[in-house]
Amino acid sequence: IKAVDICAAAGRNATLLNSTLHVDSLLIANEILENQIHTLQHNIVRWGYPNVVNTNNDPSAFHNLPGYFDLILLDAPSSGAGFVQNEHNTQVEAPLDHIAMFSEGQRHILTSCQESLKTNGYLIYTTCSSSKEENEGILDWLIDSFHFESITIPMNQHCDIKQSLSEKHQATGYRFNSDEDHGDCFFIAVLKKKSMQHT
Repeated sequence: IKAVDICAAAGRNATLLNSTLHVDSLLIANEILENQIHTLQHNIVRWGYPNVVNTNNDPSAFHNLPGYFDLILLDAPSSGAGFVQNEHNTQVEAPLDHIAMFSEGQRHILTSCQESLKTNGYLIYTTCSSSKEENEGILDWLIDSFHFESITIPMNQHCDIKQSLSEKHQATGYRFNSDEDHGDCFFIAVLKKKSMQHT
């Protein structure tokens, strides 16, 4: 398996992902921010797996590898809407223009890298936001723009994860809601790419 973590700093998701991959797999842990690449490299080296390559590229660089990856993980930069400040246990309400800015950035990253995912490859998309514009809205946009299909993941009914559906395509996402567990907001979805062609 060939996989890439597009926004990998500081390495938490990359190391977790790599622990599930076969030892002969290749994982590229990429970080666009130069001031975070050293922390990422340090953590990857400490993990001790030799099959990880660190890169410091803009996501658009992966456009040069069409159909190369079996799996793309994007923990997208997000507004943090709904993030709970533990000190006061209050939610942060992100301004609408702030949410719109991050949503546009998420679409830019996905547009830049999606061509490097092979047909029938998987995209894992996550944010630390409760905003529908950054979560379910992105799923509908991916399905409209790049022929992705939503994948439903079996969940333990006893865990505090709520399934959500996008408005247009009923694409499945999963929310860890801060207003229920007094923690940080988290959203995750898995999509499968059905076509290399942009509509």
